Amino acid sequence: MAQLTLSRSQSKQFGGVKKSGFRPDVQGLRALAVLLVLVYHAGATVFPGGFVGVDVFFVISGFLITGILLKEAASSNSISITGFYARRAKRILPASTLVLIVVAAATFFILPRTRWDDTAWQIMASAFNVVNWLFAGSAVDYLNNDEAASPVQHFWTLAVEEQFYLLWPLLLAGCLFLAGGRSRRQRRRRVDSVKFKRWATIAVLAVTVPSLGFSAYYTAANPGAAYFVSTTRLWELGIGAMVAIFAPQLQRLGGNTSRLLGWGGLAAILMAGVSYSSSTPFPGVAACVPTLGAAAVIIAGMGGRDRLGVGRILSVSPATRIGDISYSLYLWHWPMIVIGTYLLGQLQLHQGLLIVAASFVPAYLSYRYVETPLKDFQQSDGDALQVGAVAILVTAVMAVGIMVLPKPAEQGVYVPPVASPGSAVSAPVALVGAELLAKDPSVGEPKDVVDAFMPSALEAANDNPTVYKDGCHQAVTEVEPEACTYGKSGADYRVAVVGDSHAAQWVPALTRLAKENAWQVDSYTKSSCPFVGTPIMAEGNTRVYDECTTWNSNVTKALTGPERPDLVLVTGQSYQTTGEQSFAQGLESAWTRLREASVPFAVLMDTPRPGINVPECVSTNPQSLTKCAVDREKAMANGSAVQREAAGAMGKVEEVDMTDSICPGTRCAPIVGKVLVYRDSNHLTATYSTTLGPALGARLAEIGAPVVKAPTASAPATQTDPKLVTVVGDSYVAGSDMGGVSTTNWTSLVAQQLQVSGPISLSRSAAGGSGYVAPGPKNIVFDELLTTSIGPKTDLIVFFGSINDSGANSAQVGMAAAKAYADAKKLAPNAKLVVFGPAWSNPKVPAKIIANSQALRSAAEAAGATWIDPIAELWFFDKPSLIGTDKTHPTDEGHAYMAKQILPHLAAALGKP
Repeated sequence: MAQLTLSRSQSKQFGGVKKSGFRPDVQGLRALAVLLVLVYHAGATVFPGGFVGVDVFFVISGFLITGILLKEAASSNSISITGFYARRAKRILPASTLVLIVVAAATFFILPRTRWDDTAWQIMASAFNVVNWLFAGSAVDYLNNDEAASPVQHFWTLAVEEQFYLLWPLLLAGCLFLAGGRSRRQRRRRVDSVKFKRWATIAVLAVTVPSLGFSAYYTAANPGAAYFVSTTRLWELGIGAMVAIFAPQLQRLGGNTSRLLGWGGLAAILMAGVSYSSSTPFPGVAACVPTLGAAAVIIAGMGGRDRLGVGRILSVSPATRIGDISYSLYLWHWPMIVIGTYLLGQLQLHQGLLIVAASFVPAYLSYRYVETPLKDFQQSDGDALQVGAVAILVTAVMAVGIMVLPKPAEQGVYVPPVASPGSAVSAPVALVGAELLAKDPSVGEPKDVVDAFMPSALEAANDNPTVYKDGCHQAVTEVEPEACTYGKSGADYRVAVVGDSHAAQWVPALTRLAKENAWQVDSYTKSSCPFVGTPIMAEGNTRVYDECTTWNSNVTKALTGPERPDLVLVTGQSYQTTGEQSFAQGLESAWTRLREASVPFAVLMDTPRPGINVPECVSTNPQSLTKCAVDREKAMANGSAVQREAAGAMGKVEEVDMTDSICPGTRCAPIVGKVLVYRDSNHLTATYSTTLGPALGARLAEIGAPVVKAPTASAPATQTDPKLVTVVGDSYVAGSDMGGVSTTNWTSLVAQQLQVSGPISLSRSAAGGSGYVAPGPKNIVFDELLTTSIGPKTDLIVFFGSINDSGANSAQVGMAAAKAYADAKKLAPNAKLVVFGPAWSNPKVPAKIIANSQALRSAAEAAGATWIDPIAELWFFDKPSLIGTDKTHPTDEGHAYMAKQILPHLAAALGKP
């Protein structure tokens, strides 16, 4: 606490801020701000720049909070830092905590599991007021650009405000200290109000001016991140603070001047809302219009003029009532829009407006029964801060719960059979993906149910080309080409692939060809930057992508220099140009430079674009996958048309079209040959790209590439039907999918070993928290799990669980297990059942779990299942290297250890050596 004393006469003049009553015009301005945001988020085109409502909020906040601090200094000759943060906690945390908890619950019960972990991290970051930096990082991470909107994305504004208020009260307290002088008659310090105002002005300018300058710079350099980071927004709160500091002078403005300011400010806000759009570089200099407009409206209402001029409109009862609930309304509307979009698909305008209208209900209720009572609740500053800390921790626990609670069943993970050691055939024994499609066209037809596939829907987002991990897919700001080399370095035949992420997605296929044909493959790829000879736009068409222009010039020099490749493959999406040339003309210009340098090239036609998040759709519709199939005609709204236009204009251009190997029919199936085709809405999984290698090689051979026929897998007609195995259990089965610390899984390792003596199709289905023997509501998860992972043709069902739930007694365990075994037998009458006993023989295991284990054994034997006595070596409580940092789940080494112990038991059950 800064405890500094004013004289009585100075106290009356200090800061020039008198104790005033309610400002209805400011409440009306709040209403305008939140309505702009709501209408914008609803999809109304009348306010394409409705996002400026947030900037109006920042100015209002800076004005009001600074005014409160100045009044405190004037009335008590001090600024209580703990008191300030206690008031913020009571004002902000009750409603925000409630919304975050509801969002956490809605995520678990409504949103697909593919979103759970990301949303959980975002909820936690929101609770700690740092989520804006998380979103800023995502904005510059190209791999995240296709993600669905977060239900807590709007919390970035609260994070910016709270980060400002970590700094601002301390600065003002410092100004009080610097303005103090030593009094001969008093032992306490007194404050010179003139000096204080001077120091406060210096402080606000020290925050506002650099922030505005950085905002202008960073918005041009990196608009995606600039939108979220605090450093580009602090100046907006500073504008409001400055209005509060100079209130004594501003309130003396004449009536006509004030009215002109008010109407002009309102016009500026509305003009920005109408004329700005997502293509406007923002915040930057453009944010000056709505922020200065908001400041003008606030100034116009000073000196008792809050109900005159523009204040007369803003002070009407409906506006002030909306202003009252504006904070809660802002908190509630966005999660409802995100969840509504997930349930209904892309929202029509009337749907968006209905959802926004519906958000008034929870907004009013939380304002009436949560926000207002707790804000006015009388308690000490220390108690308020403690309650605030508890609210934050509760939210964090909810977020963690999303990650570790039982998850719904997922389709099994397919592990392709492999050849036995020493075999001349290095390829898989079973064809998958595009290779299987070439042999059996029927696998390209959409199907409602696929037993197992790879990668899983949860793993798809990380099934990326190695160029990202290897660091050679260059970021937006990089201009110097940095190629990754795959295959045989210094090979006689060199291929270069050039373009954006749609070029990068072909690297797995080309890497396979490089290994099989002793080629060298060099990748030149850059985020959102195709190989084009004209400037294009970037960041939502908000700026010219100069870095791409420079990068393309440098890449062209590399491709046409002395180390030129034998073949250049160019591909990519279509982009908006600056208007100097069309995109087709830009492609032709870039390709002409290669031709003039006598560098052979071919155009790899852009891949079909489903336009929906395929893994998310697959995860949501495991029994009706045809819902995830997209009409081929719609999917072909990609970059191929403009590529053909450029090739036709140029003449004699080799075109390599792989569409039929990705989407062979009238509808594009999400899963082809047991391989998930897309990792998002438009990029191939690395797994599927790899299977495209042979088909791509055949096309390249037609244009002169030296392709040697590689060893092929056996065709479907000659391969043995695989044994169908389902492993059911808890997080020890699911591994990293269920919050573990492993990137491997013992089930996959076991399957690979079993395949040496014959093909295996293994489904891995699990949920955390004691798995199938969990009591009560948790077991409902397994009603779905069993029906989606077990079928009439299943040969072996393995039940595996650690029974670590302290809430289960032996009777509950026995009943849950008996039900699970009976249900499994109904679904797969001819399947063998194997039950692994948990760790009851370990001396560290509590007696209660020993009793549960014995109940489990009784249920297994009654069901005719093979009971595997607890394997001492399987439970590695005393082997630290096998246990992760969570002290519970296996590491990669731990999973390998588990596989070694489990393998002989499953081999015996399947009758394999």
